[in-house]
Amino acid sequence: MASQPHAIELRPAYKLTSEAHAHLEPVSVTVPPYSAPCVPYDWLLLDSAGEKGEQYELPIQIELEERAREILDFETAWVQSGHNQRALLDTFFSAVRPEASLCFFYAKRVPLTEEGGES
Repeated sequence: MASQPHAIELRPAYKLTSEAHAHLEPVSVTVPPYSAPCVPYDWLLLDSAGEKGEQYELPIQIELEERAREILDFETAWVQSGHNQRALLDTFFSAVRPEASLCFFYAKRVPLTEEGGES
């Protein structure tokens, strides 16, 4: 978490492996000072979406996920519909309170403490 804003480049995960995503380009996002990007993975798993929708009375439309599966040329465990993603993410982040919420980091790569090379 830097004291100044910094830009990160987000690359579409499926761009090279899915025809349906081949047109997507990387996007640059500016991260504000003392903040970090967040992805609530459990909330975006398709298996969790219906349960979260019922629990929080969200307008989740499972039929949109079924339609997305028809369009995709691969199997995925993730919610694909923008409508459903927005409902889940808006609900998750609505509970975050400045100066009150706790944040736990999961780091996939820690460049200053991990050695490079193959695992």
